[in-house]
Amino acid sequence: MVNYLAGTTVLVGIDFSEHSERALQRAVALAEANGAQIELVHVFEWPDELAPTAGEAPLRTDRANSGLWNAAMTLAQASRSRLGRLCSTIVGDRATAGIRVVLDEPARGLLQAAQQVSAPLIVLGAHGRGSLPRHLVGATAQQVCANSQVPVLLVPGPAPTRVVDVELPVTPGHSLVCSCSRCGSAQRSRSPLDLCSSCGSPPDIWVSVAQPQTLLA
Repeated sequence: MVNYLAGTTVLVGIDFSEHSERALQRAVALAEANGAQIELVHVFEWPDELAPTAGEAPLRTDRANSGLWNAAMTLAQASRSRLGRLCSTIVGDRATAGIRVVLDEPARGLLQAAQQVSAPLIVLGAHGRGSLPRHLVGATAQQVCANSQVPVLLVPGPAPTRVVDVELPVTPGHSLVCSCSRCGSAQRSRSPLDLCSSCGSPPDIWVSVAQPQTLLA
């Protein structure tokens, strides 16, 4: 099978939660093993107190020197600094990495960034900062999986104790549940919320894809 990640840029969504750091660790391992690059992307929205009024374009040229613009730039620069620190501490010299900060709705911003770098794979933490513990998949991850035309690798929970490479055909409307660290099994399911059919535990990695293809996860 041709290594479809070789020479490409894998996009990693970063919200600075523990889950996104685990996703970054997984993405670095994939990039290192497959000769790919990674792009760390953080998407932030206008804080409620800074949000423009309904119908107002938040980045209009005539507001370039306004407090609203300056506040956004301050947030963006702080996020870039945090992404840079993650590159230093987690990526290191294991893979070539770029960083990107986007002002947008999180799922839409991630999907647009993936298109811009022609990413063949999006890697996300299954949970985000706003997810409740009882939810297996956060709202942003669900939206990205539902709308992405490339595979989305969701990495929840504790880092897997081992990684098992599994090659299975992925069909439309299915998620591939793979590499359960507790029993090593793999399965296809219609929802990334499904538990492992062998041991009944939440799997460590889900892959969701909109188009049929063979995927080495």
